[in-house]
Amino acid sequence: MLPTRLPASPSGLTNKYIPMNIKSIFTALIAFCCLFSLRAQDNTDDWGGQVSVEISKKIIKKLTLSFEEEFRLHKNFSRADRFSHALDLTYKPFKFLKGGVSYHLLNYYDLQDGWDYRHRYNIHLTGDKSFGRFNVALRERLQGTYRPQALIDHNPKWYLRSRVKVEYDIRKSPFEPFASAEMYYSLNDPDPAGRNINRWRFVAGSSYNINKKNTLQVYYRYTNYADQDDDNGHMICIGYSVDI
Repeated sequence: MLPTRLPASPSGLTNKYIPMNIKSIFTALIAFCCLFSLRAQDNTDDWGGQVSVEISKKIIKKLTLSFEEEFRLHKNFSRADRFSHALDLTYKPFKFLKGGVSYHLLNYYDLQDGWDYRHRYNIHLTGDKSFGRFNVALRERLQGTYRPQALIDHNPKWYLRSRVKVEYDIRKSPFEPFASAEMYYSLNDPDPAGRNINRWRFVAGSSYNINKKNTLQVYYRYTNYADQDDDNGHMICIGYSVDI
């Protein structure tokens, strides 16, 4: 027989019931990834890969500096897509909140024009909360990308990127599965009709904690574009991070 009343608490729910809601969110994110991956049967979708290495160093208490190198393939793993360098400074004033700024030098490759470099600037803020062994994080990122060689009206391009991510800490295991959903909202398209959600990105994978300072990540990422002229993308990603 189901209880007619839940035990009283400030939020109206007890911690006993909260993890079930987080499990539902986690399951829904995984389902989204699987649902969109089924669309890979469309021959216009592209497959690619990504490899990245990140080095982080705590400069002072609550302030961390990170450097990342990243390489991507696209066109069904047959061509180089981009090579990038990133520098990030993050401040964490509270256990549940962190924010920072970052700069990315992006080098995109084109068969006809060769390498085309771009400058990207980010301001980001992330808040998270744990429910049992689940952790839920909401990240907001303001992103601007400037193309020196581009003759376009909206240069730099500005996006607001909103992402929700759920992680699960498996007891006595180095594996930590995660899933996320992220939307890109175009802020300065010259056409007012273009100032909307430009794309969705879904991720599912796992971290493997080699030790306290070294972590390996393997995950699948699907990007769905609103513009029919852009190919939706499937990507297999491997990332390695180290704290020094």
